[in-house]
Amino acid sequence: MTIFDKIFKMKKDIHPIERLRNINQLLLSGATRKSLIEASGSESNFKFLTGIGWKNKGIKYGDYWPEKFFKVLDPENDIIIDSYKNHNGEKSYRYSEKAMEEGFNLFSLSISEHEAEELLSFVEYYDRINGLSDAFLHTTETIKNLIKNHAFLDYSSRLDLLGDKKIMNVSFGEVYTKSGNLASDSLSKIVSPIINKQAVFITYEPFNRNIRSDEFSPYFIVEYNSRWNVLGTWRNDVNKRISNISLDRIDENSIEALSSEKFIDCDIKFNEILSKTVGSSVNDWRNPDFIQLKIKVSDKLKNHFANNPIINNQIDQGDGVFFYKEIVKTIELKNKLRSYGSEITVLEPLDLVNELIEDQTKFMENYSIINTRGFEKFKSNFESEKDFELAVSDFFKDRAIVNLLNHYGFKSH
Repeated sequence: MTIFDKIFKMKKDIHPIERLRNINQLLLSGATRKSLIEASGSESNFKFLTGIGWKNKGIKYGDYWPEKFFKVLDPENDIIIDSYKNHNGEKSYRYSEKAMEEGFNLFSLSISEHEAEELLSFVEYYDRINGLSDAFLHTTETIKNLIKNHAFLDYSSRLDLLGDKKIMNVSFGEVYTKSGNLASDSLSKIVSPIINKQAVFITYEPFNRNIRSDEFSPYFIVEYNSRWNVLGTWRNDVNKRISNISLDRIDENSIEALSSEKFIDCDIKFNEILSKTVGSSVNDWRNPDFIQLKIKVSDKLKNHFANNPIINNQIDQGDGVFFYKEIVKTIELKNKLRSYGSEITVLEPLDLVNELIEDQTKFMENYSIINTRGFEKFKSNFESEKDFELAVSDFFKDRAIVNLLNHYGFKSH
């Protein structure tokens, strides 16, 4: 006869599971032996269910426990139910201090003091930030309700203080699809197929290229500068190369999960590669273009780079020189290096140095007066070269132009 067969021999007016629930609640708050016997239906049931006065059966010995508590409590060595005398001198029982610390509870979700403190610290930090997404705020509200309803201790005073005053502000630039919806809203349609290894049918319209409607096997999602990209393989791609497609260029209404049989498997460890990149524009994910990068920064940026490395494997070689033993060359890396202007000098590798010099030369040419189309159009308005030269001379005699040139360190004549 099983334990529950024996339980079902109890009085029929209360379901045996309900009796266990009542006993559990009494042991959480502490109750007299008499109250526990009444909740059990009889003294023998009390002994059988609690294990008090019964050998190797009942709550004391691990019966009815949720599985998670076997990881933190040992019914053979830990005291689960303590006895004590209440203020009237009556013998009473309750869950032991150790059991309470672990949030022991047979039925409802329970949160130990340690877990509640960890969760509350998290909420107290993020609840003070203005600008977080609605999804994040919904999560913090859920956590607050869990603490309120399932923590052993009363945290109401700390919970009441939350949200009163925002002391931090963050800004997340949102990207929209062609239809005007948030690109991030399409994430859920991609995440599930990645987890379940399912191909998806999508219609994709990249900038300045043809629309593509095809089966796509998604592997990984990357966010950089508020742009969401999906890494995967097009079914009809002969080379089965990894494509990096923008989530905001996918027609969200076209996303359709397909059977697992159509999924093209991939063993690339994207996380490992991305830990050594800036951005996700990796040309060849199966053979990334790793370089050894050495830069020298101005005195003004030394502390900044010491505390904010380009990637985590940064080595500070002193005197403003920083070395990255293995970093993938990407468009985003080049843009990041350019963004510091004259405050940073790339020392190695030489091919990257030459690329940046070439880019800078083209940049200067784009802003050169002689090469601008606007200037050529201006020149065409004059009948002779002499008239044109006189007009240019008058232009540079203008006081506003002289002041502007002097401000930027150019000679006005």
